[in-house]
Amino acid sequence: MNLKYKLALLCGLPLAGLCLAIATSYLLARTIQLQTTQARDQSAVFAERARRMQFDVVQVQQWLSDISATRGLDGLDDGYAVAAESRDSFFANLNEFKTLFQREQNQAKLQKLAALEDTFNDYYDAGRAMAAAYVEGGPAAGNPLMTGFDATAASLTADLIPFVDDEVGKLNAGLNKIQADTSNMSLMMGVGGLALIIITLAVALIQVRSITQPVASAVEALTITATESASVTRSLAQSSQQLATGASDQAAALQTTSAFLQEIASMTQRNADNAATAKNITTDARTAADEGTADMHEMTLAMEDINVASVNIAKIAKTINEIAFQTNLLALNAAVEAARAGEAGLGFAVVADEVRSLAQRAAAAATETAEKIGDSVSKSQRGVVISAKAAKELQEIAAKVRRVDELVAEIAAGSKQQSEGISQLHSTVSRLDNVTQSNATSAEHSASAARQLNSHAVSMHSAIQNLEYLIGKDTSNQSADSQPSRTHQPLQEARSRPRK
Repeated sequence: MNLKYKLALLCGLPLAGLCLAIATSYLLARTIQLQTTQARDQSAVFAERARRMQFDVVQVQQWLSDISATRGLDGLDDGYAVAAESRDSFFANLNEFKTLFQREQNQAKLQKLAALEDTFNDYYDAGRAMAAAYVEGGPAAGNPLMTGFDATAASLTADLIPFVDDEVGKLNAGLNKIQADTSNMSLMMGVGGLALIIITLAVALIQVRSITQPVASAVEALTITATESASVTRSLAQSSQQLATGASDQAAALQTTSAFLQEIASMTQRNADNAATAKNITTDARTAADEGTADMHEMTLAMEDINVASVNIAKIAKTINEIAFQTNLLALNAAVEAARAGEAGLGFAVVADEVRSLAQRAAAAATETAEKIGDSVSKSQRGVVISAKAAKELQEIAAKVRRVDELVAEIAAGSKQQSEGISQLHSTVSRLDNVTQSNATSAEHSASAARQLNSHAVSMHSAIQNLEYLIGKDTSNQSADSQPSRTHQPLQEARSRPRK
């Protein structure tokens, strides 16, 4: 087997192994892509739909309870429309699950969906009946229905919990399968790559041994011939000249690369500075969010205190009303006693009549005050609920701002490390440029010295024939006189090639 077949075998075997590894990686990656698409387009979507159904149940309970609490007064009767929207949303998601389970022919889950649908209809009808009872008959009519409505809500929520857990479990199972396949692919690629490297090294070792033995014999012959003749120095001179030219071109390219790296380093430093500035801004935003959360908590406590104070004032107004009622009774008794006394009690009767008039006015004022205080208590309670909700949302905003602050900190640290790495790379390229400049100078000196030894080339013909036979080249039609010109022809072509 000549050299070109050995080299073909040496290069072809790793290439074939690489093609096999690429094909295997593509098939595994395609499988993981399909699993990821299914998890994203089906499992995640239906898990969110299940959670949305839970939320719709809570929304129906909340809005119908709000109508029951306010009795639809002062325009607070929009809960029916919102509850109807939540009902429609619940059935829309339920129908999507029906379509999925019908496609999968899962009769057990279709039966569970039918049971959920019946339970939700009963729950919704019970909620509307309760709200209508509160609006028309007040607490006396609505309270008996609220217990059943709350029990139905609890039962429906309990029925939805395993349904939601099942969909979330499907999503987690899909993600775990993707993770397992990814790990298997990494392991397979690692083992396959290691096996390919071992096989390639073994084949390379065998082929190198089969090549080095004839080459060693040829080198020995060339060494003996070189001691007898220095004609090869002409090619050495030409090669040195080409080396000098290439080193100069390489030095110019390295200078250009160094300039590009310096520009990239400057841009990376600017990015690092911008990342640091962004980190400071997010830190300020995080501090402001935390302060806002604390202020909202204090406002919630203040609203609760106002609510308690309003309730106490309502009690005081009720006490004033009772005192006015008792005073009215006493004035009436005094008027009766004055009438019994005759003329002697006329003055006392006038005073009793004025006291009764004042008591009636006080009772009317106390009643009006009690009504206004009751309205104030209701609004204070609504303010407590709204402030608690706002405090919760502000806490969520603060948590997200803290997460953004952490991410920006990581980006700033990464930009700083990148800037340091590029600076080190620029320093390395600068040192390489200095080494290349030195090599170019040395190559010029070698070319100058080699030009003085260029008189012998024919005596290496026998050794060159051995090398040409090794590479499978026919030399039977070539004469000894043609060998020097053939030896120098590639070097002359390389020397005459224009510089880039």
